[in-house]
Amino acid sequence: MLGYLARRLADLIDILPVDPAAIDLATAADHVARLSYDIKRATAWMNTALNSAIPVLLPQREAIEQLTDAMIPMADAQQARTRALAHVAHGYRAAAIPGVGPSHLRADESTSRIIAADFYSRARGHLDEATAELRRDPRPAPRISPPPAAPASAPRTGPRR
Repeated sequence: MLGYLARRLADLIDILPVDPAAIDLATAADHVARLSYDIKRATAWMNTALNSAIPVLLPQREAIEQLTDAMIPMADAQQARTRALAHVAHGYRAAAIPGVGPSHLRADESTSRIIAADFYSRARGHLDEATAELRRDPRPAPRISPPPAAPASAPRTGPRR
């Protein structure tokens, strides 16, 4: 599961637009939906593992921990991409809904795309962080060292009583 999700996030990073002119409403909505789907699948996998009657073994626990660590940057990326989508969609909203007042930041479509591109770059950083978390080696199991050996009784050098 972790390797698959890491590959999906890496693929998503590769297709995120860098140029503000390449950002459009349909692709922005598709990117948000795709990450939502990946988050939903990962959450369902964790839920199934934790709620099954079969005990969760150590490797699976480590995978769940790794996935939960990766979910934080994934959620941050989703928030950044949703905000990018909001900036791209504002032009469509203004045209469709009468009475939407122009904003000094959103009046120009190119300005909205530049802001959206900034949010995309933030999302890219968060997705890089999540991918690195998913690809890290699991923490090694703690080694419990044997208790120190009791000191051997030293030969007595004094007189015996």
